[in-house]
Amino acid sequence: MMKYMRWESPTIMGQTPTIKNHTATLVDNRLYIFGGYDGHRNHSTVHVLDCDTYTWRICDEITGKPPAGRNGHTATLADHTIFFIGGWLGSGPLAAADTHILDVEAMHWVQPVPRGSPPGACNMHTADFIPRRRQIFVFRGGDGSNYLNDLHGLHVDTHEWLQIATVGESPVERANHASAVDGDNLFIFGGWDGHKRLNDIHMLDTSATPPRWSTPRIHGTLPHPRAGMTFTWLREQVFLFGGSGASTKCFNDVQIFEPSDMAWMDTVSAAKPMPSSILVASSSMTSSLAAEGESFSALSPESSHQPPPSTSLRGSQDQEPRPADSEALEKLHPRYDSADSQLEPALSHLEGLRLDDLASTPNPNDAHGPPTKRIVILGQGPGRRAGHTATVVNRRLLIFGGSYGSEYLNDFFVLDTDPTPETRVTAKSSLQTLTHSLRNYSRSSEFSDVTFLVEHRPVHAHRVVLSAVSERFRAMFSDGFRESSEREIVIPDMSHAVFTAMLDYLYTGQPPRACVDASEPGFPLFLELLECADQYMLDHLKQICETRLATVVAEETVDILLEAAERNNAWQLGSVCQHFLRNCRFSAEGCAPPDHEPTLSEAVASTGGGTTTPIYAGGAV
Repeated sequence: MMKYMRWESPTIMGQTPTIKNHTATLVDNRLYIFGGYDGHRNHSTVHVLDCDTYTWRICDEITGKPPAGRNGHTATLADHTIFFIGGWLGSGPLAAADTHILDVEAMHWVQPVPRGSPPGACNMHTADFIPRRRQIFVFRGGDGSNYLNDLHGLHVDTHEWLQIATVGESPVERANHASAVDGDNLFIFGGWDGHKRLNDIHMLDTSATPPRWSTPRIHGTLPHPRAGMTFTWLREQVFLFGGSGASTKCFNDVQIFEPSDMAWMDTVSAAKPMPSSILVASSSMTSSLAAEGESFSALSPESSHQPPPSTSLRGSQDQEPRPADSEALEKLHPRYDSADSQLEPALSHLEGLRLDDLASTPNPNDAHGPPTKRIVILGQGPGRRAGHTATVVNRRLLIFGGSYGSEYLNDFFVLDTDPTPETRVTAKSSLQTLTHSLRNYSRSSEFSDVTFLVEHRPVHAHRVVLSAVSERFRAMFSDGFRESSEREIVIPDMSHAVFTAMLDYLYTGQPPRACVDASEPGFPLFLELLECADQYMLDHLKQICETRLATVVAEETVDILLEAAERNNAWQLGSVCQHFLRNCRFSAEGCAPPDHEPTLSEAVASTGGGTTTPIYAGGAV
């Protein structure tokens, strides 16, 4: 089963923020962007994108005290209220432990008084609303010092925190992972555990009492391990996009997980993004990473190296304690992007994809069982990135922002997961079919209603075809002429070869392929065909003959060709002959010896004054 999706890049109006590790929350048709890091500082401004007009504006009408600038926080919508939890402050406690609420209807900030057992500092965690429980489930990432895997719940009505006890095997501690909710099931994917990036999937059944963790058997080809990606539920499927992998090489692939089958589907991109500018290492890179909360390995989405035991797990905006940053290593090499591919090769690859040859696929990891579907993604998609957002708007997935190394992005792409089928006219038109089919009836007796006798040999034809393309034939077959009622028409004074060449031209539009060299048979053929074309008023064929014959104008042919041009009103060929004779006359050697008797053409060429220039049908030469 083949399914198609399409990338689009809409025209955006207004000032677009350039940030990563921000949040994007859809309320009605408005996308609320909060926080994030731009390479210099954390933000606390709320930007709003109108998803109908794709117009940005700064939301400055919000009352109340806004949260401090941060990145790596979460924003979770419950009814018409957005809950902002934690994040990386970059100063003071570094990782925030606070919760802020934006009432979208009242456009007012509220910071509730903590109740129950708050989780404490949170950064690079996930927070998902479980409607049946009226709780936001927070799977904690880092706290500024450690990687964590504890689970907490915030009741959206009472604002009470509860640490949630679970059964089953919990995911290993991690940060910068991603999550998605499918009904009562909460999925956790990937992240960074302090040593390596991950590509595992864990599922929490929130309907169980207590909630139960499990590690389902996953089918299909697994994505590359990564962190800082998005993992978004949309119409019974979960879309994975981007993220940073080994040596912080960022991805721009779309991988699709189908919870009903616990399978990753085959995806093929039919058009890769255009290459971006090559990134170069800079001395300011490490300090910028520290400022956005990546200065300690416990919360690093961009590091794939284990720090030495003596390295501190807490950092500041002014100091980078990590001795080596794998993101810096990537800056030493040009950015890699595949060249654009076309749809047909992509489809051919997709059809030929075999599960026993997984090394040739984009994700050559271990796989279990066949994928359930194959998906072709058309169009020009986003470049490589991590720390971006992916938001569902109806059937579309909106990708915004993020970064690739020290390049912070503000571009905006839309993945239409169920595009309107295109309607195209690919079948041949009746005229095209007629043109293609006519060649099969040239000199054919099938449906023939007239026969020409040329050199006593029959040539079959069709009156309607000849009448449509030649005024001479149309007049011949009209009432009042003898040929209109005769089944056989004698063609005198014309060779069989020339007449059939003309007839083939009328049915196919193609002239003979014979060589026109003066010493070859094609020369007299085209001379006769020129006369035939003039006789039957076939201007296009006559011009073809003129063009062919003009290539063999020479001392030994010019007399013959000029005479033929005069006789058949071939003014273009006559002009070429006149040009040849004129230039011969003015050359040092000349074309004829002094005692040579001039031919008619030479006499014409030697006459002086413009008034004696011969006039051909179609214009003066």
